[in-house]
Amino acid sequence: MQLGEGDLVETVRVRLPSQPSQVDGIILLGEQILVPEYPTSDEGITAGGRTLHVTPGGVRDLDIRFDPPLSSADAEELDLEITLESALYTDTHEFRAFLFSPGSEDPQNVRERVVDDASWKVVVSDVDTRDLFGVKAFPMVFTPNGDGINDFTVFEFTLTKVTEPRVVDVEVFDVGGRRVRRLDTPRLIGGRYPNLRVGGDVAQLSPGFWDGKDDGGELVAPGIYLFSVTANLDTGDETVTGVVYVAY
Repeated sequence: MQLGEGDLVETVRVRLPSQPSQVDGIILLGEQILVPEYPTSDEGITAGGRTLHVTPGGVRDLDIRFDPPLSSADAEELDLEITLESALYTDTHEFRAFLFSPGSEDPQNVRERVVDDASWKVVVSDVDTRDLFGVKAFPMVFTPNGDGINDFTVFEFTLTKVTEPRVVDVEVFDVGGRRVRRLDTPRLIGGRYPNLRVGGDVAQLSPGFWDGKDDGGELVAPGIYLFSVTANLDTGDETVTGVVYVAY
């Protein structure tokens, strides 16, 4: 990253094939920084005179936030390396990265220092033969009472071999079979769509996010609910169902 005078970088966002199962470490300004947990706690990681927060920035995005922001006072050219583990659910993925200045929602692309773009792209010859799997509610029991603790659940699922955006319907039913909620899910490509284990607006980026409300915006009654995830695939619709519990 080349920074000019006055340039500030508060967040580096890396677009991955799926959320990482773990982030091992970061090398910044020549310093090896271990990441003991992902997402990091609210306190973050203290290293090199600043605090780093390593958290999901979206369903596929990894964010590294710097406090105070990086600047040309650190170095005119900054090298950043990230070691992580992430799964690939399509036959190819092109990695991308973005820089955000403080308060900005308009990022700049990051250029990697290599002769060509080979290291930005991963291609595999075989993927899991299943199309839709890993379907579950996490947590299975949640309490949407507004106290900020366990207020929502996410219907997690994994799609494979889907390279073009497809319709995925996520619906919730009472035990009598009456639909109480149909989630507003975007069209999706192959990937793992988990509970991001964070709060706030980022949590709602999970396509399976459910806040315990019905289609009318009212909280459902406590009890047992059924849910279904249906993916529109080349071979036809595939549906997997599960159970979730609402308690107060």
